[in-house]
Amino acid sequence: MQKSGFWPWSKPKLSPLLMVDALRSETVECFPAVFYRFPELASRLNWVSLRGPHQEPPPRRLSRSQHYWGQHYFYLKEENDRADLIFEGDARRLEFCMGELLARSIKKLVLFDEARSGRPLAWAQACSLYSVELDIRLLGEPSERPSGLQPEAFGAKLSFYKSPKRFEWAERIARLKAKVSKALVLPDPDFEPLEALGYISPIMDLRAEIDSGNLPEIDFLLLPVRSGSAYIGFELGRRLLGWKSLRLIGLRGESDQVSANELLQLSQVLANRMNELSPSLNLTPPKSEAEVQIFELDSTKVDPDFVKRLGYRMLELEAWEIDDSLESYLLAGALSWMKSLKEESLKILFWSFSSRARRPLVLQNLKPGAFEQRPPKRARH
Repeated sequence: MQKSGFWPWSKPKLSPLLMVDALRSETVECFPAVFYRFPELASRLNWVSLRGPHQEPPPRRLSRSQHYWGQHYFYLKEENDRADLIFEGDARRLEFCMGELLARSIKKLVLFDEARSGRPLAWAQACSLYSVELDIRLLGEPSERPSGLQPEAFGAKLSFYKSPKRFEWAERIARLKAKVSKALVLPDPDFEPLEALGYISPIMDLRAEIDSGNLPEIDFLLLPVRSGSAYIGFELGRRLLGWKSLRLIGLRGESDQVSANELLQLSQVLANRMNELSPSLNLTPPKSEAEVQIFELDSTKVDPDFVKRLGYRMLELEAWEIDDSLESYLLAGALSWMKSLKEESLKILFWSFSSRARRPLVLQNLKPGAFEQRPPKRARH
């Protein structure tokens, strides 16, 4: 971990190349690909490993279920569910955040979130590794929390607020107290870009798999979208690589509130900061909603029974256990979307964030649906 902060940062004491060489030792686990490709960033960004020494599983073709994909070729990338403590996707999202947290010598974190969110568990796991006190404040009832996700098991303090007004006041008071203490209150605008930053490296790993001959050239990358940080990380990573032939499609459920405007703002902030860190990157973020390709579920076009059968068949034919019900609907919607493609023999990769490591994180009251090609909802003001 470096001593300099993400924004602003201090001049590194070691040259970027020497810094990368030093971090290539066997003690470093899951070193981000963005540091290898752009070594100057390694001396200017704070990062800690949360994933252990396990190698990520490479994408694989779903050949036994070819009759579902028609004339196209369908590939699957699964997150590593054998991580020592933290689920692969959560660890990737928090590694830069925790690095910045430790660089600022912050000893206490106060997290405000919804009761149904899975983020508090990931933060509790990460904070327990580095002895950071965590106070979690959740809006909602304890019964709304996904079963099996218990951040208090990792030493976190947990409080619930039934009233949105009381929840809002608690956050205001916590932010006032944080000004005179070594505490940080989340959400924090400085940390949102860091979450997206963690998703830049995966697309570089994907490019390396293709360049090494382990995968064919991919035409479409289908990515489930919730908070939007993963989508922005992948999109900026694609632009850093100059990978113009890859078309990135975000798949969003109806219950997800992220808007195109919010995604554009997040991408602009992260791109600006990375260009400040290394002007040679010349990273250009998406400028308009037309450049943010996100399809939203249409609740009238998919049979729930078909979704259930599809999940069973993926387990039976491909040993793909989809534990997140949202991804089952996204996959069914993707099938409907694929039938509308006029091109033939396309290579399509579905990036699954579902994992047995997060069981049983299941979204309730999800409306079924296929995808309608329309822009995401605008932010509400």
